[in-house]
Amino acid sequence: MRIAHRRLCLRRHVSTARYSGYGSQKLFPPYKEISVGSVAVKDVSVAKHAIIYGAATVLSKAVGFVLIPMYTHYLGPSGYGILGMIDICLVLLSAMMAYGMSNAIMRFYYEFEDQKERNLVVSSGLFVMLAIVPVLVCVSLPFSGIVSRIMLGSSDGGFYLVLAIITFGLNISGDSARIYVVINQKSVFWSAIALLRLILGMGLNIYLIAVRGMGVLGYLYSSLIVACVFSIFWHVYTFRKVGLGFSRDLARKMVAYLAPLIPGQFARLVKERATTVILRSYSGISSVGIFELAFKFIVILPLFITDPFFRSWQPRQFELSRTEEGPKVMAATFARFMITMIFVGLILAVMLPEAIKLTSPPEFWAGIPIVTVLLCTRILVAMAQFAVFGILYAKKTKFISYINIVLAVMAVSIGIPMVKYFGLMGAAFTGTIVELGRFILNYTIGQKYYRIPYMWGRFARTVAVAVLSYLIVSHISVESFGLDQWCENTMSPIFGWFADVLHLGVVKNGKLVMYLTERSSVFVNVMMKSLIAPLYVGGLLAVGAIDLSTLQDMGKRALAYVPVLSR
Repeated sequence: MRIAHRRLCLRRHVSTARYSGYGSQKLFPPYKEISVGSVAVKDVSVAKHAIIYGAATVLSKAVGFVLIPMYTHYLGPSGYGILGMIDICLVLLSAMMAYGMSNAIMRFYYEFEDQKERNLVVSSGLFVMLAIVPVLVCVSLPFSGIVSRIMLGSSDGGFYLVLAIITFGLNISGDSARIYVVINQKSVFWSAIALLRLILGMGLNIYLIAVRGMGVLGYLYSSLIVACVFSIFWHVYTFRKVGLGFSRDLARKMVAYLAPLIPGQFARLVKERATTVILRSYSGISSVGIFELAFKFIVILPLFITDPFFRSWQPRQFELSRTEEGPKVMAATFARFMITMIFVGLILAVMLPEAIKLTSPPEFWAGIPIVTVLLCTRILVAMAQFAVFGILYAKKTKFISYINIVLAVMAVSIGIPMVKYFGLMGAAFTGTIVELGRFILNYTIGQKYYRIPYMWGRFARTVAVAVLSYLIVSHISVESFGLDQWCENTMSPIFGWFADVLHLGVVKNGKLVMYLTERSSVFVNVMMKSLIAPLYVGGLLAVGAIDLSTLQDMGKRALAYVPVLSR
């Protein structure tokens, strides 16, 4: 009776919130106030594991950025393009597997209280993967030549695809095996193994690509070796913990749980990757490589802002939805989140062009103009991810698949003419238009089931300040002020002296020192463009998009996560 009463009251609250935005004091269910202390303890625990997992991910991405100069030098735009197209093929296979058994194992694991039954869930899921993956790999291998001609423009890449498909099979089965560690919140152990994997992969990449000069083949061999080693490790570790039990009934239920997700995953794949395939068809494999490099830099935004935020925020949304102040808190959180996202996006928009110049040869610089467009797309992705809450709250997840299908059709129909006539810029704007469509659909449907009173006036002022700040700072450069000669005569000797103090002359027989002194103007540009930070914050304060106390509170909240790891 109590549960039925709560559900009835919750429906009334949602219905009222649909019109008022906040709910009604009389109709709101008689839940007790959320205990700040208990929520804080949960937040610390969640944040602690999130930071540990995130640290391993950030370190991995950081190493990837460090190796970008090596990759761009030895692979070139065409090599980068080949790896990008191969990645699309592997994402297609992942969609056919509903991205592995990890979600199904986690979903059914918590349906049981007895540890033996939970172990049976894990082992049954792994046996399903071990049965399906070899079949899928063996079926895919004969088509590698045909797929190579379609995706890479030549059948010569067939062997590349063979290596990549085998690597995919090892990786997806290994990821399903390591979910046991995630479920048991052994974040330190998980991160330690991830670090070992990173070290092995980095060493093999340097040896096979730079030392042996094997190019794309060296990258694929390295990935295969790493996937084989750690897939075996995770399977052995997990089976030793859970045993070798198998339940046909559980296996059937997990497969049935994942099967409906496959159409939506295919649609999502088409939505996200259609422009890359179209770009290869109209502009060639080198354009794909340039596009992929630009996109690799853009990943900084979700890596440091979006992913950590939603990892901790999504569980809190459902908790807040049960309170009267929930909609207002969500609206305020969205406003602060957008201010932060746009702030970091602005910094990246003016810094990444210089970073691309520093880390890659000139043939990759054609991707610099699309950086700002790609950053806007990532901000729209985050907005859509926030707006989807109403759909998740009402458990109307079928709408997510419908939306992905609509957007997939949109991506193809818009992408073909955009890429055909505008090349790289057309591909970038296609993604922006599609993600804007996703946000509009998520927002429109989500608001019907859970109304959040978004402060769009404040958001509009934030965007206006950001655009004005970008337009001002983007025109500030060494060239615009005629400081080229000053950089060469003054700053280059300073950078040379700094390199001598650090004894960098021994690196690459002095090539690093030469590199730093020749590109002194790039470093000066970075310092000049850093002015966008105070310009943006000052503008927000001037137009009332944020007040000083809120700004201070945001800073305190950001700093509050620093000591979490020590707990």
